[in-house]
Amino acid sequence: MKKIFSLCLLMLVFALAACANDPAPAAGGGGGAATGGGTTAATGGDTAATGDVVTLRAVFPGDPPNDEANVLAEVNRRLLEDGYNFQINTVFVQDYWQNIALMIAGGEIVDVAWAHESTIADLRGRGVYQPIDEYVDQYAPNIMAKMPDFVRMQGSVDGRLYAIPRMIPMAQYNWLWNIRGDLREAWGVPEIRTLEDLEVYLQRALDEGMTPTADHQGRPLYPVFAQFFFPMGDNGRYPLFVDPNDSSATVQSFFESENWMNLVRNQRRWREIGFIAEDESHFGGNANEGFLFGAVAAVPSNTNSIFERIDSLVNNIPGAWIESIMLNPERRYVFQGGDNMLAVGSTSSNVREAVQFMDWIRASHENYDLWSHGIEGVNYNLNAAGAISFEGIDANMVYNPRTWMWNDMDLARFSANVSQEMIDYKIHWDDGAIVTPFVGFTIDQSGFASEFAQVLAVTDEYFSILVAGMAPNYEAVNEEFITQLYAAGLQTVIDNIQAQLNDFLN
Repeated sequence: MKKIFSLCLLMLVFALAACANDPAPAAGGGGGAATGGGTTAATGGDTAATGDVVTLRAVFPGDPPNDEANVLAEVNRRLLEDGYNFQINTVFVQDYWQNIALMIAGGEIVDVAWAHESTIADLRGRGVYQPIDEYVDQYAPNIMAKMPDFVRMQGSVDGRLYAIPRMIPMAQYNWLWNIRGDLREAWGVPEIRTLEDLEVYLQRALDEGMTPTADHQGRPLYPVFAQFFFPMGDNGRYPLFVDPNDSSATVQSFFESENWMNLVRNQRRWREIGFIAEDESHFGGNANEGFLFGAVAAVPSNTNSIFERIDSLVNNIPGAWIESIMLNPERRYVFQGGDNMLAVGSTSSNVREAVQFMDWIRASHENYDLWSHGIEGVNYNLNAAGAISFEGIDANMVYNPRTWMWNDMDLARFSANVSQEMIDYKIHWDDGAIVTPFVGFTIDQSGFASEFAQVLAVTDEYFSILVAGMAPNYEAVNEEFITQLYAAGLQTVIDNIQAQLNDFLN
């Protein structure tokens, strides 16, 4: 019998702790960010704040967005106006996963932090994040009102909630293509639903002198070749799989499977045809940039990529538009309830305030718009339909933070360049999808961290060569790949993850 659980049964795994007393906020510092101190005496919102104002320190990856100082000033003015006794400041770091752990280990205050489903259990085990379930239950009504059980499970480890996942469609959300819809129509190519349909479009792109595909991660082809749950890895680099139709939920080696070899054969065929270019220097090897400037016809995407790419594409190529497609879309699974998330660092003494800030973002369209897009009329405009427009906005004033950390489809403003048909398609993406029992499963690497890391390192070494079709002798290369995986400790990884998965399912 298939182990497909209903959402209501998933909720039974939670054993929420009783509410604890709020800790007193502590002064923090480091990284050049201003932090405040004192004690708080209000929950914000409908109660006026008393006591000193606390400054929360949010640590995010990458570089600050344009006009951030002015946007943060308005956010903080709005927070005080709404009755909260905290402010928000941001710190941006490179090599995020390495540096966030070092910052916490060094005692730096981190009140709000980016988290991801692929690393949350490991970083929790290393003391980077702290549990927030009782604070969310008590101080985050807007989050609680719209967080399905399976989404909450994805931000949890061992039954405790550690992070708030973004709210986006999740059915095989990372296995899509973005293609140029305007070109498909102009070329008379039918709607794309199968691999054969896609190849008609890619062949026409090749005939027109474009690079058909780039950014070779393999994952948008998984609905065709490997519709599995992958408990380990990211961006297509998945050493292990579980077949959702396998009642025993056996963890297996993906790179030894015929499914993987069929994908590799397809990629080698694509390279020989010319769908995968030998030379990508004409767009700097950056597939996303190549797509946005018209050099590349199809790139991997997730359910939200179309909204993140469309304005840049239209700015570069007026009249262009994007289609978001999944191959073989008839049967779709929800394998996980979230990917990117917001968490609270273990060094924070302002847990309540950090959770309240996450909740404030989702309390209204106005709050979400300000935090996600900046100041209306300065950083963006809204057209008559309520869609985001940058007409009349200086490019240096376009505020573009990493909204993928906190997306909320209910509150999102979509670009005027995206059709209502596509918006509705995305909003209802999860309708009819099968929610699997694997939702919420995370790996505790503490007993096999060395083998886990070595297996991923070997995967990184061989994966791109094979998935990009670069190896004429791909079968021999794959045999060498498998040998190196087992030398790195693959069997130890399989055994540990199998035991953890069995415990989780039971």
